[in-house]
Order: sequence, then C-alpha cells, then structure tokens
Amino acid sequence: MKPLVSLPLVARLLQGPARRLLADRRRRGVFAMLTAPWFEQAFAELMELAHPAFTPAGPARQGQACLVIGTLGPGGAERQLANTAIGLARDERWHPAVATANPAEGTSSFHLAAIEAAGVSVRHIPLGPPRLAEPMLAAVLQKLSRFDVIGFSYPAYHILRYACFFAEQRPELVHTWMDEMNVFAGLGAVLAGVPRLVLNGRSVAPHNFGIFQPYMRQGYRCLLQARPDVTFTNNSAAGAADYARWLGLPRQRIQVHRNGFDFPAEIGRTEPAQALRASLGIPATARVLGGLLRFTEEKQPALWVRTALRVVERDPAAWAVVFGDGPLREPLRAMLATAPGGERVLLPGLTEDAFTALRAMDVLMLTSRLEGLPNVLVEAQAMGVPVIATGGGGMRETYVEGVTGLTAARPTVAHLAALAGGLLGDAARRQDMSRRAASHARAEFSRDAMIARTRSIFDKAAQA
Repeated sequence: MKPLVSLPLVARLLQGPARRLLADRRRRGVFAMLTAPWFEQAFAELMELAHPAFTPAGPARQGQACLVIGTLGPGGAERQLANTAIGLARDERWHPAVATANPAEGTSSFHLAAIEAAGVSVRHIPLGPPRLAEPMLAAVLQKLSRFDVIGFSYPAYHILRYACFFAEQRPELVHTWMDEMNVFAGLGAVLAGVPRLVLNGRSVAPHNFGIFQPYMRQGYRCLLQARPDVTFTNNSAAGAADYARWLGLPRQRIQVHRNGFDFPAEIGRTEPAQALRASLGIPATARVLGGLLRFTEEKQPALWVRTALRVVERDPAAWAVVFGDGPLREPLRAMLATAPGGERVLLPGLTEDAFTALRAMDVLMLTSRLEGLPNVLVEAQAMGVPVIATGGGGMRETYVEGVTGLTAARPTVAHLAALAGGLLGDAARRQDMSRRAASHARAEFSRDAMIARTRSIFDKAAQA
C-alpha cells in the first residue's frame, strides 16, 4: 500500500507526539493504526533489499528443528517450549535445538538445566553478528533508516540478526514462540531460506496486552504473505479465533495445539508441600487459597490480593499465598503490610518447584483479565487442586465447569471471594472436585499427547 502523504511530513508531525503515543498499550494501538501504511512499506522494502544477501550456503540440515524464544524464564510459553524440546529429544525424525534471544542467565535460565539434561543444546543468538557489519547488510540498514521515525530500526536490525543466525545454522524447520519471535525470527527464517516454519502464537493476539508493539500486525502480514505455507498454531480455540480476527484471516488458518505437561505421579498434600506451608508460617489446619502468576497488568494481581483479603477476613481459618514475581509485586506487598488480615496473605516470590507449591494449596484462583490456555489451571488440577477463574479467553477450555473448576459471574472481588470462600468452606465438595480435577487434567493435557501433535505438525509442514 502506498502511503497517502510523504514520510518526511509524518516525521515532522510525529517526532514529538510519538513518544507520548507509545507510552501505553492503547496509545501504541493508535500509533500502529496511524502508521500501518509505513510499516507495511518498510517490511516490504526490508525483505526486497535483504533477500539477495542471503544466498544459502548449502542445503538445510535435514531433521534439524530450531525452537526459538526470547528467554528460558519461568513463563508459560517457556515451559511449553521446554516440554517440547525434552519430548522431542529422542525423536527419530526431528532433532531439536533451542535458540534464545537473550542469554540464559539468572531468572532467564529457569528451564535451562532441564533442557540440557535431556541432551538438547541451547544457544544464544548473537546480538551483533559480524555479518551485519558487512557492506551489503550495512547498506540495507542505511536505506531503511528513513523509517526510523516510526521505530522501524529495531525490528529491521533484529530480523537481519536472526537471518544471519539461521543462514549459519541451516535448520530444516524453525519453530518460533511468542509474538516478537514470530515476527523477527519468522521473517529472519524466510530471508535465510529455512524450508519449514511453524509459529506459536501468544495466548491471544498481542493488542490485548502491554507487550503489544506497533509493528506487530504488519510484520505478521508480511510474513504470511511471503510464506503462505507457514503453519500457525495457538494453544486455545479462543486464542486462535482472536488472532484470526486481528489479522483478518479465516479461523481455520490457525491450528489449535494444546499445551502438554509431564505431571508428577504424586497427587495431593505431600511431605514437601507440608514443609513448604510450614516454612511460610501457614498452620497445618489452615485452608489455603493459592495462586501462581506473573505480577503484571494482564494478570490483575491487585484483584487477586483484594479478593484474598476478603476471604481471610471472613474465614479465620483461611490463608492465601500467591507465588510469582513482577513489577506489581512490591507495591502489593507494601499494601498488605498495613491491611487488616494482610499477615495471612503471602507473596513469597518465585518458586522453583511449581508442583510442590500447587500441592500446598486447597483451591487455586486465577484473576487474569484475559488468557489463552493458562498452564497454571491445568497444572493445579493435575495436582488435585480445584480452580476458580475469571473465565476470560480460553480459561474455560482447561476445566469442567462445576466439576473441576468454577467461573466467577463477574471479575469482581465480591464474586470471586464468594466462590473461593464457599469452596474452601465445603470440604466434601472440594474433595470431590479434587479427585475429578486430577483425572481430567491428566487425561486431556499429557506431554505425550502434546508431543505426538507437535510431531504431526512438523511432519505435515515438511510435506507441504
């Protein structure tokens, strides 16, 4: 699409307001709408200018599947990538390797040991590959600098960065995870001539979240236009439908590929779970409302904490604990320090053993504004913990309403607290739901079933 007015004019108009427009998700959405024609043109020029620089150095390495993600931190997508790499480690057809955008250090190495223990290599994609300094690619970046006003220098650099990596590695298939990797590594794989490409979308389309960036929609469209044979997956029907709406695609264009888990054999309150409760100061006889989440806007941790305060206020035997970390954790800890009942609502931070943390709970609550297929709801049920959720997006695809989980009629403190308090106080119902939850999760979300589906997706991509 040809822009209606010149880029220099847009530059003069946007240089000041652009910073304000990009201050939050909604403003980024406005900016993306206003600049869509220029992003479309920028992506098209990038692919045209850079393509001649990536003549394949040799044939693809048959069976090599490169799984690409930002980090190996303690997130849901990261856990599924780890499960996929581990599950494919001894596959006869596909040989997985993991590549990360950021070094596997600190919390970004959460899943590193498990992946490497399975014999799967993990590589950091170099931030500044020497090839980017070569005249041909340096000239491409220079020509694209006229799009700097809309922030295109960032995606342009990283797309070429990933193209350099894939051109060196020459995998037969690249499987990308999350939106930034889908766009950057996906287009990089196209430039490098990778034969097969599988995208794994976020829970729902990125414009619903704070991670949304103005280039994303046009980047996806450029990728799908350049490679119509790309396989696009999502872990829930709700997420697949949302991506299809956002990108203007037929719903059937995006396959539903549900998450899979390697569940521990033990169900219920184990000795490590009892020890964890004791270490947190929770009495052995307490009824515990639990959570496990990132303390970020879309998870609505403030709603979780306010609901927990209401529950412990009404029930002297109730305690609440939510594991996880993020930018909103410390403000909530400060609030709890002065709140009535706050001493029975605990925010202990990250846990390295999610299943033990889940077993320490009697009921799990998820207060997210929107989700695709949330891992924690599946994992809690597998441990025999019934769940309560706000129900947005694909949450209800993980549990059986009234049998293994409950959905709040409205995402409010009053509705959530009524459900949580009622279930904590009804031991017979809670025990029945616990038994049914474990059976449901283990039947529907096993890692073996997920790996079989992954293998089938890869095989079909190879035959396309």
